[in-house]
Amino acid sequence: MNEKQRILNLLKEGRITSEEAVMLLEAIEEPASAPRGNPSWSGEISRVAREVQREVSREAAEIAREAREAARDASKEAARAGREGVNLEREISRALRAPTPPTPPTPPTPPTPLTPLTPLSTPMAPNPPVVVVYGDESGRPEGLRWVEVNLTSGNLEVRSDPDLTRPVIGGDVESLNIQEDGDTIKISSQQGHRRKGSTKFLGMNISWDLEEAPGGEPEIVLPAGWGVEVRLQSGDLSAQGVEYVRGEVKSGDVHLEGVGSASLSVYSGDLNAEDLGSLRGAVYSGDVHLGGVRGIDLEVASGDVSGDLLLTEGQHRLGVVRGDVSLNLGGSSVQVEGRVNRGELHLGLPEGTEFSRQKRTFSATVGGGTALLKVSVGGGDLTLDAE
Repeated sequence: MNEKQRILNLLKEGRITSEEAVMLLEAIEEPASAPRGNPSWSGEISRVAREVQREVSREAAEIAREAREAARDASKEAARAGREGVNLEREISRALRAPTPPTPPTPPTPPTPLTPLTPLSTPMAPNPPVVVVYGDESGRPEGLRWVEVNLTSGNLEVRSDPDLTRPVIGGDVESLNIQEDGDTIKISSQQGHRRKGSTKFLGMNISWDLEEAPGGEPEIVLPAGWGVEVRLQSGDLSAQGVEYVRGEVKSGDVHLEGVGSASLSVYSGDLNAEDLGSLRGAVYSGDVHLGGVRGIDLEVASGDVSGDLLLTEGQHRLGVVRGDVSLNLGGSSVQVEGRVNRGELHLGLPEGTEFSRQKRTFSATVGGGTALLKVSVGGGDLTLDAE
């Protein structure tokens, strides 16, 4: 390719103008004295310029055609979006004008049945009855008169006064039934009544059907020779200095102090026992604290047990399915037979204490060993001290 052809190609590619092409061609033309403005060059340059112009025109026409097609597509898309927007507004408007159907009332949730106490993972061999102050677990002790309390809700407080000859019932008792039946005084919540109604709120019909049971919080003072039997659905029980307490608390804490003997089932709540002659029963879910308890036959399904036992005679038992146990046997005269299935055993017994251990079982003698305590822990640690 010669120099002239290169210059014409540059002009065709649009990299130089027609004037610049003429100047370049004149510069390379020989002889150097040739007159400028050679008509052959001008004709060639004009021809190339016309080709460039035609190519540019074709490209411009193609670009314009593509632009028109893109504009038509955009117009169609906008029209479709507009129709969809109108339809959406129409649906929203229709939904807002439509009445909201009333929400049906939620049926009351049936009460969850109480789960039976899980048996100990390692059953203990049958023992003679635990030493208790009155009778055994088969029924009421003999020789006592009774106050029976059956409450759906509310706290119950019971204490003793040896100077009284008959029980005194005070506190919030206006909504309670109180009647005397021979040697027994019965206190119970009045029968509940149903409340029905309906109302409209924010365009919705709301109905209700409720059963209300009035509660009460009696305070009972007992003379000597009287015990109390409790059926408490929801509320705390506090008993102080009473000779005998028996019954059940389904939801609430129990505090016993200076009670002669107690036989209780606590389904959900903590049990605190101080200075008790004996404690028998079960705690399904809750912690137990013992202080100076002199007799025990207790099962705990789920919860920790801690405190002091003062055992000097009889046979006693403590079983915990799931929870830690920490007992102080200081002042006791007791032989301990224990088992820890899944947990650790920690002993803080005085030097010289007779002790033996084999795998998960152990035995130890505190003091003279005149009483017997069998301890079983299913899942948890066991700590024994004798300070």
